Amino acid sequence: MKTAYGVRLGAIVTTLALLPTVACGSRSPSSADRVFVAAMIPHHHLGMRLLDEATQRSSDVRLRHLVFEMGNYHSTELAQLDQWATSWGVSPAANFSGSIPEPQLEILNTLRGLEHDTEWLSLMILHHEGALTIASAVTPANSLAAVRTLASSIRVAQTQQIVEMRALLDELCGEAARITHGCSLSGSVATAAQS
Repeated sequence: MKTAYGVRLGAIVTTLALLPTVACGSRSPSSADRVFVAAMIPHHHLGMRLLDEATQRSSDVRLRHLVFEMGNYHSTELAQLDQWATSWGVSPAANFSGSIPEPQLEILNTLRGLEHDTEWLSLMILHHEGALTIASAVTPANSLAAVRTLASSIRVAQTQQIVEMRALLDELCGEAARITHGCSLSGSVATAAQS
């Protein structure tokens, strides 16, 4: 099923549903597998925090739809990552690509309406770009098939969502420029020209 934002949610959910049943075989996880799991666990926890925050404060129906879509696969992926971490004795990383400093999250928490939505999109784009960096380290030469499947699913879904979020951000910044004479984003993803 193709969503309003172009992501083939059915394909993502089907791929993720198969992950727990994909056998890793007798091969042990590589260091790349372990690094991927260690980084993606806190990355996804932060993603879930941002999704929860947007659920409470977003005023744009298009953004709310995108948040719902993201939440559907984040929890499934996180369950798989947690299972691997437990099985492989991997601890979540303290630092990871796509991390957002707490002061920025606190500022986001104070915003409402259009200002909130543009800042949220700005931060989530940066966060998704971090996931692409983490997932890119997983290659056929250095990782288990199940880990490659998850990393590939992350790359496909989050690349598409970055495109969708940038388009929505451009639209919202256009609205912000008309309403407030500008769209200043502390995440530095985009800035609309002053009218």
